[in-house]
Amino acid sequence: MNINIFCRRFTPWSVDGTMVIGGKIFCDTLERPNRHLPAGRYKISLIPTKQKKVSETKKKNKYERGKYEIVIKPVILLRSHYVPRTVRRRARFVPGNGPLRLRNKSIILGKSHYTGIVTQSEKCYNEFCQLLDEEFKRMKKKHLPCRINLFIRNLGVDEIPFNYLLIFQ
Repeated sequence: MNINIFCRRFTPWSVDGTMVIGGKIFCDTLERPNRHLPAGRYKISLIPTKQKKVSETKKKNKYERGKYEIVIKPVILLRSHYVPRTVRRRARFVPGNGPLRLRNKSIILGKSHYTGIVTQSEKCYNEFCQLLDEEFKRMKKKHLPCRINLFIRNLGVDEIPFNYLLIFQ
């Protein structure tokens, strides 16, 4: 499975892009301008990580003391032979609205309406995680190595080349 990200707009406050999966436009991306991933080829891996469990009470943002849950997150591997144990300080896909709080070359997924702002990011992030999970299960069922490649290309223009879209292949 190949995932293409076309970085289209470079501004002082964000790098806007478009994610194409299987020849179809999946969603828009957003990165911090001074910490974005350079153009190139990367691998994606799903890594389980421990996360504090949010309490079910009505209080806002209260965590249950000492209780954790295991969450699987997609991580971008900068070195192809190394799979990290945790996702802290790693480049990864995250939900969010703006790029200014991003760290470690992470990428926000969502629907872009204005330069530097995305909406519906949680929905796009969950769909992306579900898509990756299905692909890993399909590869495992066929006893194939799980290879998901991420290609980042810096275009600098709003148009995506036709040869990357399914309609024109």
